[in-house]
Amino acid sequence: MSANSDRSDGLLEADVIGAAVRYAAVGDWFENRPVNRREKDRDREAMDVFNRVEAEVRQAGRRLLRRMGHRELVLKQTLAESGIENPRSTSDEMAVVA
Repeated sequence: MSANSDRSDGLLEADVIGAAVRYAAVGDWFENRPVNRREKDRDREAMDVFNRVEAEVRQAGRRLLRRMGHRELVLKQTLAESGIENPRSTSDEMAVVA
């Protein structure tokens, strides 16, 4: 592996960590917000922020997993840990997500 490849892998890892930290911070803020039925616009804005950081963490993770070539392995392990031992066909489903 070249130095440039190692550097870009490190940047992808940093992107994932940064996105995950932002996701955790926004998620915590979002869950602890007081509910106010009169402020529907603010609730919608808060949900939009939450959805954006969720998409950011998923995109950063997706880029890293593609680069490292471990998407299917990570998916299979995660599903197994969740009690889904033999998923139908993760390869077919992963192709749709790609």
